Amino acid sequence: MGATASRVDEWVLYRRDGAWGGNALTESGLPGGIGQLLRSTDRRPRTKAILIRGTVASDDGPHAVVRARPTVGDERIEEYTLATTPVAADVAAVVERVPAPWAPGDPLLLAVCTNGRHDQCCANLGRPLVRAFRALDEPVWECSHIGGDRFAGNVVVLPHGLYFGRVDPETLEAFLADLRAGLLPMDHYRGRSALPMAAQAAEIAVRHHTGDRRTDALTGWRLRAAGEGRWQAEIHLAGASYEVAVTQSTDPEPRLLTCDAASPSPPRQFRCGPVGPVMV
Repeated sequence: MGATASRVDEWVLYRRDGAWGGNALTESGLPGGIGQLLRSTDRRPRTKAILIRGTVASDDGPHAVVRARPTVGDERIEEYTLATTPVAADVAAVVERVPAPWAPGDPLLLAVCTNGRHDQCCANLGRPLVRAFRALDEPVWECSHIGGDRFAGNVVVLPHGLYFGRVDPETLEAFLADLRAGLLPMDHYRGRSALPMAAQAAEIAVRHHTGDRRTDALTGWRLRAAGEGRWQAEIHLAGASYEVAVTQSTDPEPRLLTCDAASPSPPRQFRCGPVGPVMV
């Protein structure tokens, strides 16, 4: 499950309560050309536009946009309320804004993928997880597809762009306790969206090597190609720097990559060599 977070440097979340289609951005009845604008935004490199909602029962709620940037050490997030009946120009003006800096102690935004019309796993496992969040009075959004359906229930945490998978109602309290304490629940950690997947694999290897689960301990990273499917990663964690050799391969065991997949496929995987200090 590690090193499977999508690479995202810019997040755009549009609040639209009510039912969503399989392609949520363009099949959910968004007004005023907003769906096409969000779709165009989603097609930008390293940008992800998704929908969030508080309820599936009604689409009468307020319209808002959340902008987030998960840059390591300069995480940012801000919410903008829109006009009662917004049009694409209203959203476009917000999409280009630079969000405000996030500081330790500021609230995190948690969203659970429940886009069942995209993949049934997300509804079957995501919706019970949302109910468990709300039973604990924990603020949470439902969100449209974020990738990795086979890891449902999937949770994304902003502004850091943290992906977590296979979170369930039974493990939720421990999961939330770690997040509140500023720690990564490593049993569920898929990776951080600001890092390429090879660097995500290296970060996870360093976390296991050091035992340091603090979210803000990661202060930087560097990735250098070392041949086809091979990298030398440098991870800066809590004032120390570590080197890890990372190799990409194909898992020899094909599997269903989504609940709706018609046939199994061999997933990509990353393997890390020994973790060592950076030699100056």
